[in-house]
Order: sequence, then C-alpha cells, then structure tokens
Amino acid sequence: MREHPLWLAVIVVTLALGGRVPPGAAEPPAVDHATVTLEDAVALALEHAPKLQEARAKVALARLDVRATRWWQWLVPSLSAHQGFDFLAGQERAAVALSLDLSKFLGKGAREAEAADIGLAQAERALAVARAEVIAEVTRAVFHRTATRAAVEVREAALAQAMKLRALETIRFDYGTGDLAPLLHAEAAVACAGLELLTGQQEAALAELALRRAIGLPGS
Repeated sequence: MREHPLWLAVIVVTLALGGRVPPGAAEPPAVDHATVTLEDAVALALEHAPKLQEARAKVALARLDVRATRWWQWLVPSLSAHQGFDFLAGQERAAVALSLDLSKFLGKGAREAEAADIGLAQAERALAVARAEVIAEVTRAVFHRTATRAAVEVREAALAQAMKLRALETIRFDYGTGDLAPLLHAEAAVACAGLELLTGQQEAALAELALRRAIGLPGS
C-alpha cells in the first residue's frame, strides 16, 4: 500500500472520518481497591489494563489496514477503466493510469489485501493472548493480596499476645514475684513481633500496588 501515497492518504482519511475511530483510553474509575473482589478486579483489568489497550489499538489499526486494501482493490479497476482524471495534468493522468494498470496486472492489490488479513489475524491472536495473560496476572495479584492481608492479621495477633505477656512480666517484676530475665525475654518478643508486623504491612502494601498496576489503575 505504501506504493500509492496519494490514494492511500485519501482512503485512510475517508475511513477515519466515516468509520469508527478507536476510543481513547477511558479515565480509570475511583475504586476502593481495599475491598475489590476478584471478579471486579478482572472486569476492571479487561477494560483498563495497558497491555490490553495496546493490543486493542493494534487490532483497530489492522482492521483499518484491511479496509484500506479493500478500498484500493475497488478503486484500481474503477480508475483504470476511466483514463481521464480531471484534477491532474495530462502527463500526470497517464502516469497514474499506467501505475494503476500495472498494479492490477501484477496483482499487487490482492497480495496487499492478503497481507492485511494475515496482519489482522495476528493482531487478534495477540489480543487473545494478552487477555489471558492479564486475567492470570490479576488473579495472582488478588490471591497474593489476600495472603499478605492474612499474614498481617496473624502478626497483629502475635504482637498483641507478646504485649500481654510483657505486661504480665512487668507486673510480676514490679511486685517482686518475677525475675529480670523473663521480662527482658518478653521485651525482645514484643520487638520481634513488631518488626514482623511492619514487614508484613510492607508486603501487603506492595501487594496492593501490584494489584492496582495489574488492573491498570494509578497507584495511591
């Protein structure tokens, strides 16, 4: 198609004005990602995931390419049958007519149409693959978020228990019924439990961010 810049430009402009223009990326909605379910996350990802948006754009361009080649095949015999082009000079009319006749004779239009169909099929397969990848990625992200949240809850309970034991050992030590060693051990247990909780909270926050990225939503 690139061998016919004048007519290809006319065709592309006509198709862009008369056909459906691929919609732009929709503005991501306001989502409470803390409570979003797997089904909601998948539905949002299928609409907003950058990988899918790019694949859809390639399919739209491939479909436009197919339509352009079909228009060119229709224009070649029509224009070749009329050797007069009123908007061109005599020498330019002859050159364009000869180019059209040679294109029709060599079968270039048919080859370009076949190549466009192949390109469209490849783009549609790539879209299907991207869709499956996005669903798998979002599913993993949701389950990872669930696991990190459960870990945080467990570590919060562990910290609360460690603090209770420390309070008990502190009371025993203050009243002279306990030793210093158990109190120090309880203090160390509280410190370890607090560190593990902070680590778990960080992992949970990273899991939330990974889920938002998989869905295609901006980070908080």
